[in-house]
Amino acid sequence: MSPDQIKEFEKSFQELEEPLIAYAYQILREREVAKDQVQEAFKKMILQEETIVQPKAWLYRTVRNLCVNHLRKNQRKHKEEEEKQLDFFAGKLNDSNDANSPNERLEKSEKINRVIHFISLLPEDARNLLRMKFKGQLNYLEISQKTGLTVENVGAKLQHLLLNLVNDLKAEEIIQ
Repeated sequence: MSPDQIKEFEKSFQELEEPLIAYAYQILREREVAKDQVQEAFKKMILQEETIVQPKAWLYRTVRNLCVNHLRKNQRKHKEEEEKQLDFFAGKLNDSNDANSPNERLEKSEKINRVIHFISLLPEDARNLLRMKFKGQLNYLEISQKTGLTVENVGAKLQHLLLNLVNDLKAEEIIQ
């Protein structure tokens, strides 16, 4: 970069940094992450400086794209973590240890019947969601396609259902 280009870049940075952070914050709702995305946009600008015709417009578009990519990446991570938690919960209910004593097997069977009873008290749509997830082993997208709900709504509903169910089961000392 020539000294003139450096001065032009510094001017753009001083003039646009705060408005770009505010713009990124509107998308991300996290100030530090917004700052990171703006910083990344300026890094990209340095690398592609010769090809940029309208720096201000380019920066806004780049910040927007970086923010959207960040949100997509984090949503995917969040959904994967939720699905792992739900699958773990389902596995806990389905685990069977044949080496247990008859009393332990009977106690486990009673607990499973009590869980089934709690589930039977849920509204029909809630039972259907649980059935599709755990019995049908469908992922959020497949459940979304069958129910017409958004993938995010499926995840939120299942998480809410399971948290309430776990709290009820803990209150009844069915699980710890």
